[in-house]
Amino acid sequence: MEVVAIEAKFDRDASEGFGTCGQYRTQKCAGFYGPGSDLATKTSTWCRLENWDGQRSPRSYWSFGKRYFQPPVFAEQPSSGVCPLRGGNYQLMRNFLFAAAYAEKYGKQTFGVIVICPAKNDRILTAQLAEFRDHVLLPEHRETIKLLHYEDWTGMLSTNEDHEESLKLAKFLGDRIEGVRKKNPSKS
Repeated sequence: MEVVAIEAKFDRDASEGFGTCGQYRTQKCAGFYGPGSDLATKTSTWCRLENWDGQRSPRSYWSFGKRYFQPPVFAEQPSSGVCPLRGGNYQLMRNFLFAAAYAEKYGKQTFGVIVICPAKNDRILTAQLAEFRDHVLLPEHRETIKLLHYEDWTGMLSTNEDHEESLKLAKFLGDRIEGVRKKNPSKS
């Protein structure tokens, strides 16, 4: 892999899962993909992020995503619909498209996303990753996003005895995980 975006979740944030679109959370968007969803400026755009809003420039998520996302993602929805990028898919989409855009800009052939979390807190993240792979990504891109547990990662880093930085990172992560376990023994 030439470009890897890493989304690191550690304790509570891993248990809570990926974040949703702030436009929906702050009620500037009605939560569906289609005309009339922009509650803030009342434009007819299908997603308010596609327009200027004060100093915020338009986002190209939808146009850039056409190379990587399934066609139904782009279908107009009724006001009762749920935007395919509204829930946890929003944060995953941003990481995925960042890695894809970076690879494209710098002429890299491969890219991917690693989501890393403690094994004990992976239930929601695992479900959200499956949702993103199965309902957003085109089949040929589904394997470019993976879940990795800190416990496995620290194990891999610890075996790299010739690389001092890997060993330091493994120790730091191991100590941090142990510290969280000691603070919350009932959650271990």
